[in-house]
Amino acid sequence: MSATTVTVIAVAGALVPSVLGWFGRGEGVPELLSRLHRERAAWGAYTVVALLAAGLSGVVLVLTFALQTVGGLSPMQVGWALLPAVAGVVLGCLVLPGLAARLGLGAAVAGACAVAAAGFVLLGLPGTGFRFADVLLPLLLIAFGCGVLALPVGFARSGSGALPRGLNSSRQLGAGLGVSLFVGIVTVAQQRWGAAVPFSRLKEYQARVAGAFRDCFGLGTALCLTAAAIALLTLPRRGARVTGPDPGVSGGAPAGTAGSPGS
Repeated sequence: MSATTVTVIAVAGALVPSVLGWFGRGEGVPELLSRLHRERAAWGAYTVVALLAAGLSGVVLVLTFALQTVGGLSPMQVGWALLPAVAGVVLGCLVLPGLAARLGLGAAVAGACAVAAAGFVLLGLPGTGFRFADVLLPLLLIAFGCGVLALPVGFARSGSGALPRGLNSSRQLGAGLGVSLFVGIVTVAQQRWGAAVPFSRLKEYQARVAGAFRDCFGLGTALCLTAAAIALLTLPRRGARVTGPDPGVSGGAPAGTAGSPGS
């Protein structure tokens, strides 16, 4: 399957719960549609978390390959180049709750997803050479947007009614799915060249596999923009007061980390 087909299927599948929820309004509708409408904010939160987790896990793994095969970095240099992912998530976790209190949960999360999409766009530009300096800013933007994944339990519950265990499951599902999709796109491109690449054709191989990397970043852009649309459609737009994690639920830890249910 082409990268375009994978992107279309991924986006369409992610939109299914939110779209079906619109048909659950009124009376005399099937219980499944009615439930999707009643709990659309929670389903929206689960979907957004899964999409962002897919994008973050996929881009980190693909960049590990790209920085070595195309950028020529050593494994140690790749490790340093990926550090902005940690800083971005922490920064997003610190900034986004305050934005949600002012702008509303839906707008804050949608804005974060748009920032992550901008990072994917920068990575996918034709002139990107996958060198050390080329990935620092884009990866920081992607990780900042994915700071939604590390938001405190109390923040998620106050705005959407999403349960910590469900958010944790969504993160795990999204992370596994993202790795499968991104690596699958790159693997198809590599298999066309076989196991061995003649040295004389190394530049041609790098150009071809760089195209596969950019297809992955295009998929990441689509996932983040879809998450932004779902956030605007499903999450509350009023300001959500956020004070921090709920110790009774998570023991003071962000959902999905050690100390929260279902970890």
